[in-house]
Amino acid sequence: MRTLAFVGLGLDPVRHATIEALAVLAEAEVAFVEGLDARVRDFLKARCARLEDVPSGPPRRVALALLRRAAAARSAAYVSASHPLLACPAALELARLASARGVEVFALGAVSALSAALAAAGEEFGGEHLALQAFDAAAVLAGRLRPGPTAAAVLYGMDSLDAGARRRLSRRLLRCYPRGRRERAFGSFLLLAARRSRRRAWPRSYPPPAGESAAAPFWVEG
Repeated sequence: MRTLAFVGLGLDPVRHATIEALAVLAEAEVAFVEGLDARVRDFLKARCARLEDVPSGPPRRVALALLRRAAAARSAAYVSASHPLLACPAALELARLASARGVEVFALGAVSALSAALAAAGEEFGGEHLALQAFDAAAVLAGRLRPGPTAAAVLYGMDSLDAGARRRLSRRLLRCYPRGRRERAFGSFLLLAARRSRRRAWPRSYPPPAGESAAAPFWVEG
């Protein structure tokens, strides 16, 4: 394998896939796909020489398996809706291993899934929205990361969690955003957004200055 591309197609891949992404996929001899439904797979089958599923398992084991499967190909691609290097642990491991073996590794820019989610949610950033956080959902669930309630946040990789893990994550998030709750689905993203209020949405700094409350009303949107 000489080249390996990492391609994110966007929240709605059939509409959001860029011309650049489709051109690279057309040239790839094999495209490894993760988390794409039948509609998207049918869309890609007409544009890719060969599609193969990314197997389940620990990231390093999966990455080694993909390297073996792509050994005879001159070019390969790893494809997901969210950008693979942000949302797919096996993709990051694959990039490291392939680069160490002299493979030319590159990632393509794409329509921002984050921007699409915020637009669909009707959130306006600017004015009293001064910051935005981004977290791996699995890391938040494990307690390694915790969104600060003084800024809006996006959790990515939600599609990697099963129903039980999502319920546990929901309970954990209520510790940070305890007031009210609303949920909608945005693919693999979960948006934690500020409720409209006459109060300032959050202090200018975090942690807030002494005597100034960090608690502003938030809700959870998905």
